[in-house]
Amino acid sequence: MTTFNVIEPDISNIGPVISNVLSALFGLIGLIAGINMLLTGIKLASSQGDPKALAAAKARFTWAVLGFLIAIGVFTIIRLVGSLVGFNFFPIVLNTDL
Repeated sequence: MTTFNVIEPDISNIGPVISNVLSALFGLIGLIAGINMLLTGIKLASSQGDPKALAAAKARFTWAVLGFLIAIGVFTIIRLVGSLVGFNFFPIVLNTDL
């Protein structure tokens, strides 16, 4: 008779991995939103009074700001849910050794 050893996964260290992935993801979202707003500002400045280009730049800026606000909302919800279940996904470490 053959016996198999069952290897159970160790998920005790999954919290820091999730925290690091989410931190990197939100950092990337912020970077993309910032670059998008910068490029939109350049388009806005270079529209030279063209109503179509001006409207397109304003719409793009509106969507960039809206996307950034949604990302901040998601970040806040994740922090809230994490605190409710007892896990801090984004620990804030303050250096008090000054």
